[in-house]
Amino acid sequence: MYRNNMGYKKSIIRKYLIFSLVFGLMMGVVFPFYSYLFVDFKSPTSGILFCAGCILAGLVVGLCCFLIGKMTLIRLMKRVAVELDAIAGRDGGQTHRLDIESEDMAGEMIRNFNRLLDYLNQLVSDILGELALHQSETQIVSEDAQSLLLLAESLEERNLRVTTCANDIEALIRTNGELLTDL
Repeated sequence: MYRNNMGYKKSIIRKYLIFSLVFGLMMGVVFPFYSYLFVDFKSPTSGILFCAGCILAGLVVGLCCFLIGKMTLIRLMKRVAVELDAIAGRDGGQTHRLDIESEDMAGEMIRNFNRLLDYLNQLVSDILGELALHQSETQIVSEDAQSLLLLAESLEERNLRVTTCANDIEALIRTNGELLTDL
């Protein structure tokens, strides 16, 4: 959770509420000045009550704006958050999509997010394909290395036999040479 310098949690919804109320308050403050162009109040008290009523009405309008926004945009944001949580919990969202249709900026964001999911799924699929190919090639290299090891052992065995035969022939020649010398 992020907190700003004053220790408050950062909140878009809180900002939206504050902006709505400030808008309503400004409307409630400006309207009495505008109405003085068209209305003559019988007493200063009724003018003050009218100003207070305008400010209160402006705050109510600001609060209503916030509630309307909350019922539409914030409800959509909550729904998107629930869908994203579901995607995150399902093997990385391999087949799940945000199933929210809207022909505005929210809909465009959702369509772009679904395209991102498609791209990531394709990327994962490509990586898994490459991994399988590399595993297959690794298996082939491993089998070739095993064959080379067996061949090397076989050559070492033959080399040992040839060396033994050469030693036996040398001993035989020496023995024959000694026999011939003795004759």
